[in-house]
Amino acid sequence: MNQPGTLFNMGEVSTSDTFPAGQYQVQAIDFEMKETKAGGQMLKGVFEITAGPHQGRKLFENYNLVNQNPAAVEMGQRNLKRYLVAVGVPDNAAVTMPLIVESCGREFLATVKVRVDKSGEYDDENVISKYAPLTSAGATPTPAAAPVDPQAAPAASPSAQGQAPNPWD
Repeated sequence: MNQPGTLFNMGEVSTSDTFPAGQYQVQAIDFEMKETKAGGQMLKGVFEITAGPHQGRKLFENYNLVNQNPAAVEMGQRNLKRYLVAVGVPDNAAVTMPLIVESCGREFLATVKVRVDKSGEYDDENVISKYAPLTSAGATPTPAAAPVDPQAAPAASPSAQGQAPNPWD
């Protein structure tokens, strides 16, 4: 209990900006191409948790698309494809900035982990380690790593829900 005039008890406040690892319902809210320090290009994505006790928390992902290291480009393209497929883009679509921007607001299930900086130079951070489509309208992700049922029916397509067709349709 706080003493009169006490604003808060510091022992009850975490200084960590991370939240627990687990599965969360997430949507992209912004993408921007940025130049890297080495002269390459990366797509910077901002994601937001849309349900549960961490609703509104943000995640930040970088996708290397132009880099001197071919493995970095391969990993960036692979993870961007995983995101796009999770939000309903066909896995053979030509990826353009308009397509990426159009994907914002489409929810998916993200498996989030906490990346610990062993050097102590940087803060620990949450990162998306897996991308999956929402398997049903009633999916309720939790911080606990709950398995996703691969046999569950996919959510109705946006056109079936009366929404505008996707640019990749």
